[in-house]
Amino acid sequence: MYVGIDVGGTNLKAGLVDETGHILAVERTPLDFRGPEAFAATLAELSKAVMAAGGAEPAQVEYVGVGLPGAVSGGDVVYTTNIPMENVPLESLFRRTLDLPLLLGNDADCAAVGEFFCGAGQGTEDFVVVTLGTGIGGGIILG
Repeated sequence: MYVGIDVGGTNLKAGLVDETGHILAVERTPLDFRGPEAFAATLAELSKAVMAAGGAEPAQVEYVGVGLPGAVSGGDVVYTTNIPMENVPLESLFRRTLDLPLLLGNDADCAAVGEFFCGAGQGTEDFVVVTLGTGIGGGIILG
């Protein structure tokens, strides 16, 4: 099982999914940014909540994936466009509350990969996703 979290402009949305991409539970909470440490703890608590809603224990979850509007490098946030984070070691902060691997990605890229494997892009080789929310983004799958 996996937890996926979308960091939007106003809300954090989490889903618990199985190995086939089937959604087992969904939870959300308002985005209330009070600094990187509190943000990481909120992501961890939201992960725990969606696991509980889906009847999963942390030991059953392989990792937590987070899509952020901005740039990431490994477990670090390079910058975000909607919350004041720059050069933040988000994975290490997250693991203080929940000791699971945290995978970070650009939110629009994450949407494209999700649609490619589990949604409208299945069976295609080239695929574009445009995301509309608080901001506008896009992700491309080529070949």
